[in-house]
Amino acid sequence: MYLKSTFIYVLSFLGLSLFLFSFSEKEVLARDIQVIASVPSGSVFAGERFTLNVDINTNEPRDISEPTLPDLRGMRYLSTSPNLSTSYTMVNQTARMTYRYSFTIEALETGTFQIPPFQVDVDGREYATRPITVVINSLHDRSQPSFSRYRDRPPIFLELELSENEPVRGQQVIAEIVLYFQNSMEVSSFQVSQSWQTEGFWREDLNDRQTRQATSIVLNGRPYRRAVLARYALFPTRSGELTIPPFSIRTTVRQSGQYRNHTDPFFDGFGQRRNINLETTELPVTILPLPQAPLEGQLISAMGQFTVERSLSRNQVVLGEAIDVITEIQGAGNLGLITRPSYDYPDVFDTHRPRETIDRDPNVPRMAGTKQFRDVLIARSVGKFVVPESIILVFNDQKRAYEKHILPELSLEVVRDPNARITLAQNDQFRIVPVKGAVRWEPAAQPDSSLWGTWWLWVMVLLPAVAIASAHRLYKYRQKLLNDELFERYEHAYDNAK
Repeated sequence: MYLKSTFIYVLSFLGLSLFLFSFSEKEVLARDIQVIASVPSGSVFAGERFTLNVDINTNEPRDISEPTLPDLRGMRYLSTSPNLSTSYTMVNQTARMTYRYSFTIEALETGTFQIPPFQVDVDGREYATRPITVVINSLHDRSQPSFSRYRDRPPIFLELELSENEPVRGQQVIAEIVLYFQNSMEVSSFQVSQSWQTEGFWREDLNDRQTRQATSIVLNGRPYRRAVLARYALFPTRSGELTIPPFSIRTTVRQSGQYRNHTDPFFDGFGQRRNINLETTELPVTILPLPQAPLEGQLISAMGQFTVERSLSRNQVVLGEAIDVITEIQGAGNLGLITRPSYDYPDVFDTHRPRETIDRDPNVPRMAGTKQFRDVLIARSVGKFVVPESIILVFNDQKRAYEKHILPELSLEVVRDPNARITLAQNDQFRIVPVKGAVRWEPAAQPDSSLWGTWWLWVMVLLPAVAIASAHRLYKYRQKLLNDELFERYEHAYDNAK
């Protein structure tokens, strides 16, 4: 009886362990796999086509079935066979694979509709996406702006749009090159036809090289797609009437046959690709002069929304060592045109090699970031010193007024090096005496790097010559001993005497 109970207990324990192990394995598998459905952001209009993507994210290759299509209301599938694409990425040294199924859907009715979940089978286990809410607007919805300048436009055109129509001299103006095209158009590529010369403006390139995304918009009751092709920051360098020249591109487009317009001057074939040149119109801009600056404060040509701070790299420094006065200007505006502020330093400090750096924020669609100035100071005397308070003036282009940024005084102390063995002067001053007068620069004497300047070559040449001369002298000596009897008796007289 005891053995039977023990056997039943062991079997129960093993069964529970296997169940927990399989449950844990499924939970880990579920955490490694993500199934997400998404649609492009922006408004959707009746009669418009859009793409719905079902992404399966996993850390390794899986056996994935095609998603099961749910029934749609107010929309329809243009094709029940999706396009499959795969991608491989590394995130924090972890491999991730993405299987993407893309479906083309056409909006039929106006209203708010919900796309039900898609069912996907991954390695024999079923996953479901979350439902998606889609709002379909009418083509005649007047809630969206209808700009008069876009009336009677062709099916595709290029536009230059500015963030400010009457800027102040030096103010940052965002210029966007925007492509508008109807839903019946497919734009595959574009390239800039010629260089864009913006005379009277300092230009900064704000293009992030990311994929351009087109959004839907209604212009005077007609649906268009809007895509920002390029973005620049323009800074007017003078006031008055300026003109921004046209921006030209060459693009490849195709018009689908279902919506083909026989009166369209761009196309004369059924769904044929064409290369067309597009150009923006010349745009006049009025640049306003800057208002009168306050008398109290220092102008550093800063214009925008900035904060100004000043600090020391350290509060105590050894005599003869360097210390940095750091001025940091952070915000959005004309970072590249800001000049270095000047401060009243005590006479015991010498300024050396000021440095300037710009750290631009690439995630902001305008010129923004941090500009830093570093004044390098070297003290010539010990003691406690103060850098006086300073006021910096920044023109806020949104408020159209100057702002005062008060930089508090900085206290620092210069001490002697306790480990120094030599006192430089009795009054503890570190004297730096510059060299005055005309300076004549002469090239330093360079060692002879030719072959004749090497010592081993001369050794190889002289050693055989010395050996030959010695052998010849020995030969002459022996010949003289054999032929000259008096010389032979003279040479051996000492040996014979001994």
